[in-house]
Amino acid sequence: MKRLAIILLLLLPASCSGKHFQPWSGQDVVLQTAVTVTSAVDWGQTRDAAEQPDVYYESNPVIGGHPSTEEVDIYSVSSIALKALVTWFLDPEYRPWWQSFCIGISASNIMINNGNGLRINF
Repeated sequence: MKRLAIILLLLLPASCSGKHFQPWSGQDVVLQTAVTVTSAVDWGQTRDAAEQPDVYYESNPVIGGHPSTEEVDIYSVSSIALKALVTWFLDPEYRPWWQSFCIGISASNIMINNGNGLRINF
């Protein structure tokens, strides 16, 4: 997880505008809400998998094949916060692209997890 954070932090300045930070538009808020909701659903499903290590294997190499629920919680909260931070620093022109990418990844994970029988477990 440290590598991912370092990579994103190194890439962040390249994507930031040289201008002052610009406030979020209504679209930014709606999309970021979707990013957070889909990430939270994926988090809950990953917690369900973590509580059944004899049945499920986590495919995310950052947290490993059989993370504890505590490791899942730390990763997921950090991921949600990092996604919001990246969105905040991005030039408004690029925010929807980033947010749509994040939503797509989480939505894909949700569908795969649901197909594998995982439920949201908090």
